[in-house]
Amino acid sequence: MIFFPQEYTLSQGASKRALIITKLSQTAAVINPCRTDENKAEVKIVIFDILQLQTENLTAEAKKIKIFTPFFSNLHIDENNSFYAFAAIYINGMNQLKAKLCIFPQHFSEAHFTMFNDWFKTIYLPPLEVKFVDVKSAGAFSLALTEDGKL
Repeated sequence: MIFFPQEYTLSQGASKRALIITKLSQTAAVINPCRTDENKAEVKIVIFDILQLQTENLTAEAKKIKIFTPFFSNLHIDENNSFYAFAAIYINGMNQLKAKLCIFPQHFSEAHFTMFNDWFKTIYLPPLEVKFVDVKSAGAFSLALTEDGKL
């Protein structure tokens, strides 16, 4: 589930932030103005902020999120324990396809972090010269459409 908070929405359908919620059932606790502290404690979220990703001076267009979708995989720690690793797949204002690992606060152990990084390295991104108009995800896989109609 993804929300784009209104105060961070940019012109022409682009945003700077997205709120990612792990379970659809937790959505009510996020949007309910009368939620209890117990409801709040159950919600697991991560805020994806494109401006925090920047390590160099980029153009204003490169700092926008045009289209955003989550991508995830169920990773197994051992026979009895598993967790979901999430990545943000997005098209920036320059129509480039990008990806960023999203780590939820409950997954900050060294074992989690190593598994996250190993999984994230398997995500294939095309060259930056390829321009995209859409990206969709079914969760465990994503498809992106280029400007010239190729998947």
